[in-house]
Amino acid sequence: VLENIQDLLVEDGVAYITVRTDVKLAGMTSKGYQGLVVLDLPIVRKTSTYIIYSMEKKHGEKHED
Repeated sequence: VLENIQDLLVEDGVAYITVRTDVKLAGMTSKGYQGLVVLDLPIVRKTSTYIIYSMEKKHGEKHED
């Protein structure tokens, strides 16, 4: 999923990815599977219930169509 987001970004573009932090156990819910997600990306905002990460496409990085 992250590779697809990176591929869709334009040069110098930024994507913001929000993940829940209040998931205690990984497993199935009525909405589907939920699990703990930790990304190696810069954190924009962190609360007790979610984290917003930023993903950038830097100038000169290859954008594959």
